[in-house]
Amino acid sequence: MSQERKPFRTAWNLTPPSSFGADWKADTLEEAKPNHENLGPRAWWLYQLTRRVPLAWWQQATGMNPRELLSWAKEGEWREALWRGWLERLDRNLDPDWAEAFLEHIQLPGPGADPFELALALPPAQREKQWLKSLQMAPPGLLGRVLSLWLSVVPADGPAVSADFARGVFEIVAAHGGTSQSVRDYALRDALSEFVALLPPEVFGEARACWDAMPAHIPATAAAQNRFPSWLELRQRILEHPLLKEDRP
Repeated sequence: MSQERKPFRTAWNLTPPSSFGADWKADTLEEAKPNHENLGPRAWWLYQLTRRVPLAWWQQATGMNPRELLSWAKEGEWREALWRGWLERLDRNLDPDWAEAFLEHIQLPGPGADPFELALALPPAQREKQWLKSLQMAPPGLLGRVLSLWLSVVPADGPAVSADFARGVFEIVAAHGGTSQSVRDYALRDALSEFVALLPPEVFGEARACWDAMPAHIPATAAAQNRFPSWLELRQRILEHPLLKEDRP
């Protein structure tokens, strides 16, 4: 990397390696790219180097914050190599500032980038706000699939979601139910049934109302038809069990 002085600012120029380093194989870098890889040779080497450099180094070396670095890379021809390398580094050590910067560009899960996972680096309220934003971006007829992707990311040992987040999901489901594509969203009923496990008790009534307002019975989702109300009732009975209500010293 090299600096270029311009009026009122300093620009950074990135020149990827023109040849494979003699000692790079000792660091497990690969000279030849896989057949399915769409990066060119130099971009392939840059990507491998980038994913091995701590994210903090880029900030210290350039004086740019994560948002500025993403914009800088986006304007150049090596964006894909840099972004992929940074995302892989971020997966190993979730950094709130980097996650927030990437979330401004990534709304739905895709190859190498999952906004639901990135949001785990954020504080709870901010995380749920980002999750709702991504769910709202679900294409018509695919809300169930996107909701399932979110459920696969939520930590199994994590706390229940907030009442406001649950209500936000119900609103998205209600809006989705008004579209013609919703009757073919076979994954939605199963996803909502799994969602029951994360609901706080104060929204159980609203959850049942959301379920009852969904489109009429769909044959492909017969197994899920009664699962949601059954699991909701089971959770209610467990929470009302005397052993859970006892005052313990």
